[in-house]
Amino acid sequence: MKKLILFNFISLLTGKLMAAGFTISPAPWCTSSTITFTDTTTEKTVIDWLWYFGDDSTFSGAAIATHTYLNSGTYVVSCKLTYSDNSTDSISQEITVFGIYADFTAENTYKACPEMRCKFSDASIGDSLMYQWNFGDTLQYETNISTDKDPSHLYAFAGHYDVTLIVSDKNGCSDTMVKENYIHVGGPYGKFYFDTLSGYIPLKVFFSFDVDPANTDTLLLFYGDGTHDMTTFIGAPIAHTYIKPGKYAPYMCLIKWDYDSLSHQIEKCMTCFRSTDSIVIHNINDIRSINQEGKLQIYPNPSQHQFIFNNGQELIKEVALYDVIGKKVRYLTVNAFSTIVDVSDLPNGIYVVKINTASEVLVRKVQVVK
Repeated sequence: MKKLILFNFISLLTGKLMAAGFTISPAPWCTSSTITFTDTTTEKTVIDWLWYFGDDSTFSGAAIATHTYLNSGTYVVSCKLTYSDNSTDSISQEITVFGIYADFTAENTYKACPEMRCKFSDASIGDSLMYQWNFGDTLQYETNISTDKDPSHLYAFAGHYDVTLIVSDKNGCSDTMVKENYIHVGGPYGKFYFDTLSGYIPLKVFFSFDVDPANTDTLLLFYGDGTHDMTTFIGAPIAHTYIKPGKYAPYMCLIKWDYDSLSHQIEKCMTCFRSTDSIVIHNINDIRSINQEGKLQIYPNPSQHQFIFNNGQELIKEVALYDVIGKKVRYLTVNAFSTIVDVSDLPNGIYVVKINTASEVLVRKVQVVK
């Protein structure tokens, strides 16, 4: 570096460009990073380059060379130039490379059943390091990242998890260590779904499951209304009828009996999973009669054969009709101020109609009589 600066100073005094030189990609220069060296010779035509990186490594045949240093230290980088007139020249610079290396261990990497508290220990090389951990699990009770040197983390669910550590230092150097499938937590894992988010009592809801039968012995489904079902037919859909209005948060628990190689005992692994959605059940008697409010008209109501829907000067976009268990029995795309819905084939009973207009959603109660 000093020689290049001296040559540039001389060129300012003489008004001439130096005969030979090279640049180095911007600092910081770190172990495990790629450093680029570029010949900047301009006065003569260079036909060959022989680079010496100062660590017993060489490269030839190109004006641009790249190199990665495995160890920290100060190195003298030189380049021997061969010109078109067969004359030669040699240029050199010093470069200081800072050392940094990311690594870590864990006191335990396997447990037969959730939950597992894992203690990590930093084994990185470098001075005044800063840490960025990612523990690899997206479903957790606590954050899955940390900036501690030796963090601990709770793995709440079964799975295989990658662990990532990024270390950086005050010089701007950084290194990353990723250990794939490093943490193994045994036990069952799965998801569940339900086909209806809201409706009117009595409402039948169908539950489906994404569960591995080979890794699950028993499935418990809690409906949130004080009742539950248990099955060993893993994966088969389950139906449940809600008979009271309210907001319900169902959840699923999976049980697997497994051998724990650490305790040498058969353990009962049970993991529970909640949905981010809830089921809202309404009382059909809470729906106000069509003739009590608004510009929307439905007639005749009750009706034996058909209902006429008239919304004045606002377009009706869609009309959907539901029975008392929440099953959709009619659906029309309308895009008009009025429409007719045929109900001649429907049995006696109370129905709920949902009407989407250009500006709002209207819910009304209608009755079919025979």
